[in-house]
Amino acid sequence: MAKEKKRAYGTGEIVELDDGRRAIRWRETYKDEKGEKRTRKRYETLGEVSERHAAKALKDKLDLAEKVLDTRPAAVTFRDLAEKWREHILPNYKALVNKFVF
Repeated sequence: MAKEKKRAYGTGEIVELDDGRRAIRWRETYKDEKGEKRTRKRYETLGEVSERHAAKALKDKLDLAEKVLDTRPAAVTFRDLAEKWREHILPNYKALVNKFVF
């Protein structure tokens, strides 16, 4: 089996998860409150898609990431984060855990 070709720095990464789904990782640049450039790691799960589809999605994200964002995105409150967690993550836990969370 041939060894996979390593991607250059700054070109993102396509990850194949254990259950057959694919995910992409990339970095975005933004300016913080002081006006300094900062980078942020981003991650998105695509689902069961082909390598070609994942590469296209990664390229689209990298094209958007080339533009430096003007300001840091608004802070997320704990309440918003908890609601998103309850909606997206909690259903993946067993029913016993759901019983004690609420």
